[in-house]
Order: sequence, then structure tokens, then C-alpha cells
Amino acid sequence: MKKILIATTNKNKADQFKRIFKREKFYLKTTFLVEMGIKDDIEEDGKTLLENAEKKAEYFGEKTGLLTLADDFGFFVYHMGGKPGIHAKRWMEGTDTDRCDEILKRLDGLLEKDRGALYAGVIAVYDPKVKKFWHFKLETRGKVSNKFKGKKAFGYDQIFSPDKFPDKTYSELSDEELEAVGHRSKGVMEFLKIYGKKL
Repeated sequence: MKKILIATTNKNKADQFKRIFKREKFYLKTTFLVEMGIKDDIEEDGKTLLENAEKKAEYFGEKTGLLTLADDFGFFVYHMGGKPGIHAKRWMEGTDTDRCDEILKRLDGLLEKDRGALYAGVIAVYDPKVKKFWHFKLETRGKVSNKFKGKKAFGYDQIFSPDKFPDKTYSELSDEELEAVGHRSKGVMEFLKIYGKKL
């Protein structure tokens, strides 16, 4: 069975990708950086999400010789002029909780209609054998909640409510609900539609 390397060291991302590929019952065996003993840290210094995703996919694809998938995401709050933007993890010092707390403070007192936000993600797949990329850009629109909701603290999940589930934050969604609206699931499914046709 052909392998696909998922280029992430983040356990939350890895678990989600595992579920998606398992659910789709596709004939690609997933492997991860930690399973291959790779500890390299790639600086995400691109000007766009696509540049960052492609940089990771190409680096680890060339390093391992495997078909490689990488993703990057941004969180855009309209009232804040689009910040944190593509620098979602590097927007300010501290933890994910610290960054979420800062956003809630800046939006304190705003009506729901003024709390619009966008989760944008890019998945890049790189095949080192043919030196070719495939990429998938996907977005999920929603609102910033007025408080932390949910126990799963990952990124901005505790304060973002997608339009499809306006009464829940990402952190409160079941795995199935999250994969119905999240960019990773959508991106993988788009990739699987073309796999075997163009790769």
C-alpha cells in the first residue's frame, strides 16, 4: 500500500488526519513525522498560507521521498482588520489561550453581527517523484463567541463558532461535526477525488 506522509508534529492535527483517511477507507497508508523519527522544525516564513504549506510539503517530501501532505491555517477577525491572519500562531507571545483571551478583550461588548471571523486553511500535497504540487484552499466562516466554550484548547477553537453550528464553538463540536466544516477534512476529500487521476 502506498504511503502518504502527513507533515505535522501536532498531535491534534495528526489525530484528525488519521480519522479522515480512516473514514474514507482510502488506499493510502498514513505515516507521520514522529513515526519516522523526524524532528526537523520548518520556519513558516511565507507571505501566504499556500507558501507555508508548500514549503513544508516540499521539504519533507524531498527528505523522505514520500508523497507528502502539509497544511497551514489562518484566523481572520474582521473587527481587528483581519488579524491574527496568516500569523495565527505567531501573532503574539504566549499560549493559544492567551491569544484567544486577547481577541475576546478586543471584541468585548460588540454585538454578534460585528464579531465575524474566518478560519482559512490550505492543504498542499507534494509528490517528490514528479516534483509536482496539488493544493486546496478552503474557508469556514463564522463568529467569535463572547466567551471561552469547550474543553479542547487548540488554536482558536474555543472562541470560534462556524455558521453551520452557530451555538457551538469548534471546541464543542464532535469529531464528525468538525470534519463536516473544517478545512482539513474538506481538503483531504478534494485531494482524494483526484488521486489516481492526476497523481
